[in-house]
Amino acid sequence: KHLKVETIEKAVKNLKDFGIEPKLNILFGASPLETEATIRYTIKKTIELKPGVVMFNIANPFPGTEFYEDAKKNGWFVFGDYVPVDVQKESIISYPHLPKKRLEYLTKLANFKYYANPKLLWSHLRRFHDPIALWKSFKSFLKKFRGFKV
Repeated sequence: KHLKVETIEKAVKNLKDFGIEPKLNILFGASPLETEATIRYTIKKTIELKPGVVMFNIANPFPGTEFYEDAKKNGWFVFGDYVPVDVQKESIISYPHLPKKRLEYLTKLANFKYYANPKLLWSHLRRFHDPIALWKSFKSFLKKFRGFKV
């Protein structure tokens, strides 16, 4: 969205200063100009910002959008057209320089690096006031990242 990193950093700081927990939604693959290097930079900066909650997703070109038209025209759709998927796990687009599997891996890596970060782990665990919810979340985390190679 042509936002400067400094603008996002300032917004997150302002929210924290006013006692509001920042929640970020990061989309990977929303532009054919994005590279693995820019995604890794985004992951690094997100961890440095320490927002309360982050959702890392893969951009999904919905019908009726300019992104959809670009994906259709340039042959970026993996299945030839839009297909609804879980955007936290699966990509329906593939760029020549950033294929589907790589986008999926980098999205999973982002989640792992953020939520398993030792510097942020305590703030994640503090959110749970119910031991059962904590246990369920822990089991879900293990299931999601079982066998994941960083």
